[in-house]
Formats: sequence, structure tokens, C-alpha cells
Amino acid sequence: MKRFFFILSVISICLSSCSNDNNEIPTKTSETAVANFKVATKDGTVNEQQPFSFENDSKNAVSYLWDFGDGTTSTEKVPTYAYPSCGYYTVKLTVTDANGKTNTVTHDLPALCIFGGHHPTKPTSSDF
Repeated sequence: MKRFFFILSVISICLSSCSNDNNEIPTKTSETAVANFKVATKDGTVNEQQPFSFENDSKNAVSYLWDFGDGTTSTEKVPTYAYPSCGYYTVKLTVTDANGKTNTVTHDLPALCIFGGHHPTKPTSSDF
């Protein structure tokens, strides 16, 4: 009889320790973020001291860090900005995905000088 209870106990322990776990480590399923943007102006140009927007075409991002190349930054998804002076600026957008991985894209952006309130490539008689 003791032998029967011993065998029954061993079988019970074996059955209770079995499970359907496949020991997989859970992973996050979000896709990797890809940074991308362009300037959202009518003619694609940016003039000093005139606000303009960026068109953020990034994918799978949960946070954004813009560096406008003049020491100014923003964490907005779609920032508006105005350069204080004309020149060439390197704009950098770094995006982060749900897993904490980052992706960065940079574009060189000329901020054109305004002379007499007119675009320098279209001079008028009032510019002289």
C-alpha cells in the first residue's frame, strides 16, 4: 500500500510540474523608428526672421528631438521656427521608438537673407 501511495505521489508531482510554457522571453513588438522631415514652405525656401514649419515624415516614433543648428532645440512633433539671421544651418531630428532605440536624420538648410523686405533673388527698384 505504501508503494502505491509513493507511485501515486511521484506521478502527481510529475504531472503538476509540467506546463505549457515554451520559455520564450517576451519582446516588444513595435517597429523601429525612422526619422525623416522636410521644410513646409510654399517654395521650399526659408528666410531669416520669418517663421516656418517642418513637415515631420518620421515613422514609429514616440518622442522627437530637433536641433536647429543654432543652439536651439525642440521636442515638439511638428515645430515652427524662425532663424534670427541668415546663413546655413544643419537641422537634426532624432526620434526614439517604444523600445528606446533612436534614429537621426540631418539636412542642411539655408536661411536666406532679406534685403529691403524683398527676396534677394528678386530685386526691385526699391532695393537700390
